[in-house]
Amino acid sequence: MPARNTSLLVITFLLISCDSADVVHEATEQFVSTEYLCENKESLSVVFSSSEAHPVYAKINHKNSSYNLKRVPAASGEKYSDGINTWWTKGEAGFFETDNVIVLKNCSINKPIKRMHPSWDINNDSINDCESDGSCDHTIDYSQPRKILSK
Repeated sequence: MPARNTSLLVITFLLISCDSADVVHEATEQFVSTEYLCENKESLSVVFSSSEAHPVYAKINHKNSSYNLKRVPAASGEKYSDGINTWWTKGEAGFFETDNVIVLKNCSINKPIKRMHPSWDINNDSINDCESDGSCDHTIDYSQPRKILSK
């Protein structure tokens, strides 16, 4: 009997450990949104995301296009690419290229960095959900977890 109880205890512990590990991964994902102004006066938005569970990536929003780029090795700075499009930054500057042709160069941070907690992006498009429903409020700290109101 004691061996059976021990087995049940071990299985319960493992199940609890697995559940809590998933929660830790969800809680550690961070989004950082940065606006850049480039040499030709065009702007682009870059949403950086990272977590222990998912690779680091950058979502580039420029004009009416969006590019999801994974972080790749770089000799200097940080480089994100999908094999065709590349966003490369060093410090507060960067450039964007397509098919090895620089499309946007000498890009520098235009607005202060805003951090968004993942709970504000339920549909996982790297854009705060309040923007799609028009409910954004400048008094809310979107870097803090969203408080879900029960019905």
